[in-house]
Amino acid sequence: MVDGEMFNCTVSTLSLIVEKRVSEQTQAILRDNGIPLLDLHNVVRVWPNPENDEEDCILLAEDVTEEAIQAVLDPTELHGNYRLKPNFEFSVNFSNFTFSAAVDKILPPEMPRPPDFLTIGHIAHIDLLPEHRRYRVAIANILLDKYPRLVSVVTATSDERNEYGVRELDIIGGKHKMITSVMVAGCRLKFNYRSIFWDHTLADEYAVLVNDISGQRVVADVCSGFGTVSIPLLKAGHTVYSNDPNPTVDRFIQENASQNAPEAVDKGRFISHNMPPPDFIRHILAAGHPITDFIVYLPHPATDVLEAFIGAFTPDASMPTVHILLPASVLPHVDHTDKAFVDEGGRRVQTALGIGPTSTRPDVTVETTGRVVKVLGDDDRLVLVNFAVPAEVAIADDVEIATG
Repeated sequence: MVDGEMFNCTVSTLSLIVEKRVSEQTQAILRDNGIPLLDLHNVVRVWPNPENDEEDCILLAEDVTEEAIQAVLDPTELHGNYRLKPNFEFSVNFSNFTFSAAVDKILPPEMPRPPDFLTIGHIAHIDLLPEHRRYRVAIANILLDKYPRLVSVVTATSDERNEYGVRELDIIGGKHKMITSVMVAGCRLKFNYRSIFWDHTLADEYAVLVNDISGQRVVADVCSGFGTVSIPLLKAGHTVYSNDPNPTVDRFIQENASQNAPEAVDKGRFISHNMPPPDFIRHILAAGHPITDFIVYLPHPATDVLEAFIGAFTPDASMPTVHILLPASVLPHVDHTDKAFVDEGGRRVQTALGIGPTSTRPDVTVETTGRVVKVLGDDDRLVLVNFAVPAEVAIADDVEIATG
């Protein structure tokens, strides 16, 4: 629990006194000119003037000066029709502090403030710095008090991720309830946040991809996680072969399939696997399934997995479309257009398949399309690249892999 006594105090702030009839107009002028009002949770920022019931006291933020108010109001029709009261006092307690303001209260002034927290169902994830360690329980308790629907608070112990893309988490507040759920593309999906990869920044991308795959397709999701793409596709009427190398995933993706698309499961349109991604690609092709689309969204995006397509098809097989997420970088002097990054992603695909100008098969190319999914850095983007596997690569057994 939070020690509420430390938040009990008297606040003194600059107030602007105006007639009630022009109070809203005055607030609009302040807002349009970037003059902030007092920002305390549950504190009314406009009070009736206790000395004159025909006037309002507008409470201003602590750093607003009398000169700033005069500069904004004196050129208007309010000139001469307002007064400034330097020390308007009132009492506050813990309920009046926002989460950020409460954290500011408990941390030393010179200490960096924590970044914003994320919510994953009933779990709050806040990445604290090493210097926050002695305050981590207090920060967690403030979160739980300010957001009653939260049950657990976690922080990552480092930036390193395991082979499944998951960071080690420390539960710093609340209950040890790591099984949660999120909404993705109209599906409620359950998973264990402590052991299964989840990137909230890709939630919209998952929905866009699901919408892009139309008709009745047969999809192989190479690294499905708990079903962020597989289950919405299954619900949309496609047949889905999912896979994830993380052994803890299968329980959740099976449950998510049954909860969101029970008829598809009953009709055998969903089969899950637990294999390394390259092994899954070779397995699913060797089994002769008529795959129309491969989705390659890996926790550690890379092109190495594409080598599994080389020589893996029979001569009469139809060539599937591959949708792969890749990091793409361009040099600082190159125009940083979306096309430049997508073209770089396409170049990386060709290199991985052993074709294109830098390979021993410069005559074989692949047409790619795509889009930028998110910014990774000044010169780096995460891009989606779509392409059909070239028949010359798919059925060849003598392709040499280029580097670069």
